[in-house]
Amino acid sequence: MKTVSLTLAGALMMVPAAQAQDNIFGLHIGAFEQTSDTFDLDGILNGADVDLEAELDYSVGFVVGASYDRVVYTTPAVAFLVGGEFTFRTSEFDEFDLEGEVLGDEVSIDNISISEENAHSLAFMANFTASRALDKPIRPYLTAGIGYITPTNDDLDGGGAYQIKGGVDYAVMPTTRVGIEVGYLDAFDEFEIDDDEVIGFDRVDTEIGYAGVSMLFTVKLVR
Repeated sequence: MKTVSLTLAGALMMVPAAQAQDNIFGLHIGAFEQTSDTFDLDGILNGADVDLEAELDYSVGFVVGASYDRVVYTTPAVAFLVGGEFTFRTSEFDEFDLEGEVLGDEVSIDNISISEENAHSLAFMANFTASRALDKPIRPYLTAGIGYITPTNDDLDGGGAYQIKGGVDYAVMPTTRVGIEVGYLDAFDEFEIDDDEVIGFDRVDTEIGYAGVSMLFTVKLVR
């Protein structure tokens, strides 16, 4: 009986220890390069059709965000995790190339300068990750995510998005890992500008494409 009690006590003591490495709290920061530069406007102005396409010239922005992941299945070599993240991305442009048709006339103008405009965004993603086991000092991983992205501009509507990213981190301490990560995020549909924000048109549909690549430095706490 004493042996059974000691065995049960030992098993109960092992439960917290087994779960202690199941949670990962992360912070990430880095650079963001916008890869989708499209701007489309289709409308009617004073009874005439207007059809314009523009290529926006974006500067490199930055990314900052936080994440949480939990191990749902593990083997001695591989771990599978589910989690979520929220990330803020900056993206600014100050000139664009324009071509299309306005009031029956063909238009083509390059390098149009404007005051800096932005397409900053917030993304909320559910992530699914496959990685090397967490007890290894060097851990490569691959993540796929799906969620919602919304511009911070009041006149732009958000929508669904997906992301793919991969990285590697290193255990500088038993519960702390630092690493680098490369990710690609793409909105399923273009951002739409509210009709009320486009003044003077009888009817207008305006859309801006959104996609980009991030280069990140990561810090993760394993608990």
